[in-house]
Amino acid sequence: MENGIKGTHLATGQPVEIELNDMEMNQATDKSEFLNILWSEMCKSVMRRTGIVIEGQISIDWIVIKGVTKEFH
Repeated sequence: MENGIKGTHLATGQPVEIELNDMEMNQATDKSEFLNILWSEMCKSVMRRTGIVIEGQISIDWIVIKGVTKEFH
């Protein structure tokens, strides 16, 4: 995976990997005062594109940036 997030589905305990496109990656890594709004927009984009619901469903553990996996928080 080049850019994306990895975590665990809360209801099933199954690992989840979601590849992010460039726009979603920019939103996911934003550190501005709008980071919460942009995170929500990224989650909506992923849901429209993949059908995967992130908020309230997946615990994000890792973020992958240019192929490098880093702790999410």
